[in-house]
Amino acid sequence: MFETSVPIPSVMPRNNRYNFHKMDVGVSFTIDFEPLDVQRLRVAACNYGRRNGKKFTTRKVEENGDWKLRVWREF
Repeated sequence: MFETSVPIPSVMPRNNRYNFHKMDVGVSFTIDFEPLDVQRLRVAACNYGRRNGKKFTTRKVEENGDWKLRVWREF
C-alpha cells in the first residue's frame, strides 16, 4: 500500500567517531597526544572535510602540562 506525507529521515554520517558533522565554524576539541590516534584523527578530518566541503585545522598544544591535539573547524 502506498503512503503519503512520510518524511525522509536525515542521512547518518558514515563515521561519527569524532562527530565532525556536529561541529560549527570556530568550534574545537582535543584528544590526548598519542601518535597513532593523532594520525588517524588527522586523516579522518581531512577525508571528512574533502567529502563535505569543510576544512579542519589541527595543532599540537600544551594544556595543563599535558600535550594534546586540538582540532578546529575553519569553514
